[in-house]
Amino acid sequence: MADSLDVVFEFVEPVIEKLEKKGSDSLSELETTILSVWLLEADVNNGGFNQYFWNSSGDFANQVVSSLHNIGAVETAGIVKAALANFPNSTPPTNRIERQNTLEALEESGALKLDSLDSEFYEYPCDLTELMYQYLLNQGAVSGT
Repeated sequence: MADSLDVVFEFVEPVIEKLEKKGSDSLSELETTILSVWLLEADVNNGGFNQYFWNSSGDFANQVVSSLHNIGAVETAGIVKAALANFPNSTPPTNRIERQNTLEALEESGALKLDSLDSEFYEYPCDLTELMYQYLLNQGAVSGT
């Protein structure tokens, strides 16, 4: 029996290919939910929220709180919501270059407050992989065997 990480990865891999070939508008709600959480977890664990917002993963920043709620990661959604609050109107630009420029301006002004949120995220109030797996099972997108 495959573990939950393997199952989620097997779901995400073709979704990433679809995203690269056809763009985010081609993704279903289920695909967007899982992919946005997957990318958040990968980037924040690799370099914090700053890296997440800097990279293309941040293109999903305005959707990820609702995705986290969809899978039941309410505590993590609260942490991400606090990270989003660093941006004007709590809304990071969807354009990556604009988002990077905004990040730089916030950092230069001393207004960017992400370090403590990184620490909160790293404490893992929710097992995101397991929650993604359970969500996929509940949606009938993967088999539990």
